[in-house]
Amino acid sequence: MARRAQIVLLSAEGKSNLEIAQILKIGRHQVSRWRDRYAQEGFSGIEQDRTRSGRKKQIDAAEIVSLTTNTLPENATHWSTRTMAAVSGISERSVRRIWHAYGLKPHLEKTFKVTEKDQSLPDLCTGLE
Repeated sequence: MARRAQIVLLSAEGKSNLEIAQILKIGRHQVSRWRDRYAQEGFSGIEQDRTRSGRKKQIDAAEIVSLTTNTLPENATHWSTRTMAAVSGISERSVRRIWHAYGLKPHLEKTFKVTEKDQSLPDLCTGLE
């Protein structure tokens, strides 16, 4: 945000895109892009980045917790990070992070059972994406 404001202020002083780029040590195309956005949209045009293309990753922690606590994998006594990742379509690291956040350790239990405390876990944690 500060760099964008500097671009606008330097352009108000009458400096060219190339001069601003040299002063701020950035590309002249970047200077041109922010100047154009400011000219077209005003302050709101430089306030935030535009959304970028591509799909955002969606990890549903509640679904992972539910699968872990309420189901068993085929041909196994408990879930591993690998099997859970394969079934849920996310990385092993994401499974590990979710299990750690909820204190789940299915590999350390002889019988992994759902308790009343486990039932409320999905409501506690958000923003693990």
